[in-house]
Amino acid sequence: MKLTLETCGKRFATIRGFVHAVRNISLEIGDSELFILLGPSGCGKSTLLNLVAGLEGLTKGEIRFGDRIVDSPEKGLFVPVKERNVAMVFQSYALYPHLNVFKNIAFPLEVAKKKTGEIKKAVRDIARMLEIEELLGGKPAELSGGQRQRVAIARALVRRPEVFLLDEPLSNLDVQLRASTRAELKRLQRELKITTIYVTHDQTEAMTLGDRIALLRKGAVVQVGTPEELYQRPKTPFAATFVGSPPMNLIPAEVVEEKGRPLLTVDSVLMELPERERDWVRRLGKRKVLLGIRPEHIVISESSGKRTISGTLETVEPLGREYLLHIRVPWGNLLVLSEKKKAERGECVGLSIDPEHMRLYDPDQKDD
Repeated sequence: MKLTLETCGKRFATIRGFVHAVRNISLEIGDSELFILLGPSGCGKSTLLNLVAGLEGLTKGEIRFGDRIVDSPEKGLFVPVKERNVAMVFQSYALYPHLNVFKNIAFPLEVAKKKTGEIKKAVRDIARMLEIEELLGGKPAELSGGQRQRVAIARALVRRPEVFLLDEPLSNLDVQLRASTRAELKRLQRELKITTIYVTHDQTEAMTLGDRIALLRKGAVVQVGTPEELYQRPKTPFAATFVGSPPMNLIPAEVVEEKGRPLLTVDSVLMELPERERDWVRRLGKRKVLLGIRPEHIVISESSGKRTISGTLETVEPLGREYLLHIRVPWGNLLVLSEKKKAERGECVGLSIDPEHMRLYDPDQKDD
């Protein structure tokens, strides 16, 4: 099922006036795609999910399931949630405590008045896919958090919806269980080929799960792309620092001309500009820019030189195979990922930046 959102807006009336939770969002979500809505708390991602589900109605714009319009205030159309064939899983498991696992999963099929034999087969099939067959006779209180979440997912999927919507479903699980459940969820979605929208504020979840990601801020879309595109080519300073752990460094820099070609200067250190950024710098027409560089693209040495930035190693965080180094520089701090420790706390180091991995931003650029 292909989903289309055109210039969607949603506002709520409050005692302080109207609040615009969703502002002019247009998205196309492909058939069988696992699409992520990513952003900080209050950015509008859950509201957007509720609009797709039919739990809320648009203030403006249009939502289509395939060629069918399900919400359009301008055309006076609104299809209620029960007629959209969507299934939702929330952060809370919302299981019926007095029913066993089989009955919890079977509930939507019983409401739809399916035949007993059909219900039994559907429940056992989905339970087998989620590896919870041995739990069918148990009650929710007897299950772990991960098992309860699998039951909630099974209940949502048992009637084979056309659209699957998940609102931060793994946030109550511990880190290790969250990682394994993520992998299972991705496998299941690939197997069932259900168009899925997944809401999260966790960029690790977004990067590992999604075919594509829409990054939201203040009710608007900042950037849409594959996980690789958002990580390697973030379009704004907000995208650069929100996607990636540890985040991208943003360094104040100035553009200078040398023999007719633009160069960057950072703390009196001259740097080459990658070819792809030179035209952008000329079009920008400003001296001051922000230089974005991922921590893994900074090389550290024990001594400084003419082409290196000088800094002082303040903190070392061992991450197993790598070290996260916090370097004090004249304008603040830099994060550096290194396979080796390289220096001791308090020592002076030199930092070299790989020009091919630079991203440049307008310091006055707004995301919204």
